[in-house]
Amino acid sequence: ANPAGGSVDVSSGGVIGRDGQYSASSVVIGGSGGGTAVRPSTPVSPTPASLTLCGAANLSVSGTITVNSAGSLNLIDRAQVAATGLTMASGSSLGVEINAASEEFPRLTISGPGSIDISGQPALDLIVSFAPAPSTAFTIIRNNTGSAIDGTFSGVPENQLLILGAVPMRATYHGGSGNDFVVRVLPLHIDTTTKNGNSFTVTGKAEPGATVEMDSTDDLTDAFQPLATVQADSSTGAFQYAARVTGDTQQF
Repeated sequence: ANPAGGSVDVSSGGVIGRDGQYSASSVVIGGSGGGTAVRPSTPVSPTPASLTLCGAANLSVSGTITVNSAGSLNLIDRAQVAATGLTMASGSSLGVEINAASEEFPRLTISGPGSIDISGQPALDLIVSFAPAPSTAFTIIRNNTGSAIDGTFSGVPENQLLILGAVPMRATYHGGSGNDFVVRVLPLHIDTTTKNGNSFTVTGKAEPGATVEMDSTDDLTDAFQPLATVQADSSTGAFQYAARVTGDTQQF
């Protein structure tokens, strides 16, 4: 970034900011891109460009961050960005690492008077680098503009289920104070398993109203077998499953 606080223009290649405090009046990642060459008359692809902040890097932008097609903004480890507006074009991407420190603060804070425009459906690349607890929420974009986010990320409509590694999460553009982009770990967990003779009872919690598929095996050398589905309570998310088994042990 630019310690002097001027504009930052990453038109090609990659720029990495590690730790430290950075400031800029505006940030543009990637050229305006595309178009048609005069000779020969063929389309011209945008040049890839990226801005990656890592460690404890903190970038403060007094204006708007613009990510053009083939441009990418990546936030690794504890890196944070604050700006007055965010515009991401079709073909651009936002990459964010979700780690143990991520629930402490938002990764991007957009305060206005600008807006958040992702109507071009940019790509969203989320990486989970730890095992978060059920129901933990992570604010990817804190939206303080007073207006809803315009558009959605590609393949991530409102309430979309995301499987990040082995971690199931739900995405919303109406989190936090009502306009934040937040992903939350699904609250699926087993509370108790009880064996009484040849009967097993399993209780737990999931998303309210969710359908929970129960799989089990009575021999750990065999594959888990689908048993049935149960419906979580529409208010509390609690569920219970009971079954008769032939083995002395049962794994769910």
